[in-house]
Amino acid sequence: MDENLKDITYQIIASYDDIYFILSWGDKGSIRYIVKVQSDSNTSSDQSSSQSQTDLNTSSDQSSSQSQTDLNTSSGQSGGQDQSPSYTDFVNIKSLDSSIIVELVYNTTNNFTGEKIYDFDQAILRASTAQKLVKANSILKSQGYVIKIWDAYRPLSAQEFLWQAYPDPNFVAKADPNNIRGHQLGATIDMTICTLDGTEVKMQSAFDDFSSKAYRDYQRTKEEENNYNIMHNAMTEAGFTGYASEWWEYRDTNQDFVPLQVDPNNY
Repeated sequence: MDENLKDITYQIIASYDDIYFILSWGDKGSIRYIVKVQSDSNTSSDQSSSQSQTDLNTSSDQSSSQSQTDLNTSSGQSGGQDQSPSYTDFVNIKSLDSSIIVELVYNTTNNFTGEKIYDFDQAILRASTAQKLVKANSILKSQGYVIKIWDAYRPLSAQEFLWQAYPDPNFVAKADPNNIRGHQLGATIDMTICTLDGTEVKMQSAFDDFSSKAYRDYQRTKEEENNYNIMHNAMTEAGFTGYASEWWEYRDTNQDFVPLQVDPNNY
C-alpha cells in the first residue's frame, strides 16, 4: 500500500487483483472520495463519482448488509444523522470559517413573533453557497469587518409558523411544499456586518423591521450608506444578490438546488 495513504482516514471496502478500493471520510462520516490503489505502483485515483460507482459495482465481495446507497452517503454515521444521499449538500458555516458570527434570532424569543421557533443553533447552507459566504467574509475581514448571520437554512415548518405570525408576502414568504425557495432551499441568509470585536455596525433599521426602513432604496444616513455599501459590495462580489424589500437578506445567485428537508442539529 502507498505510504502516502498512511495518514489518511480510510477503509478498504474491496480488493481484487492487487487493486484496493478505499473509502475515505471526513467529519461526521461524510465521504471525501473513493480511490483505487494498485499495490505495485503509485496511488491512482479517479475523482469522478460515476467512475467510482462503476468500480464499486464490479466488486463481488462487499458485505451484503452494506447497501450501495449507504456507500454513497457515509461510513459509520450514527443512527441519528441524516441518511439521505444528499447529506453532504449542506454544511455548517462555522466549520468552514469560525470567524463568522452566528446568532440565529429564531432560536430565541427575541424576534418579531416573541416565541422560540428553532430547536437548533447551527447556521447551515448548501456547500457551494457556504463557500461563497466564506469568500465574502474574507473580503470583509480585509477591511476590518466580519459577517453576522441571523438566519440561514429554515425548515418548512418554521416558514409556516412565520407566515401565520405575519402573512405579508413583502416580508415573509408563504410556506409552500410545492415551491421550496429562499431560506428553505438553504441558499439564502439574513445578515449584517460587525467590526472585528463583534460590534454590529449601524444600519438603517433593526432586523425584521417590516416597514419601508427595511427597503434597499431607503434614504440612509452617510454612516449607514457607507456600512451598507461595504457589506453589499462584498456580498455581490462573492456571488449573492440582495432582496429589494430587506437590506439584510442575500440570496445565492445560484438557486438551482433540489429541495431537501434536513435537521441542522446533524451538522
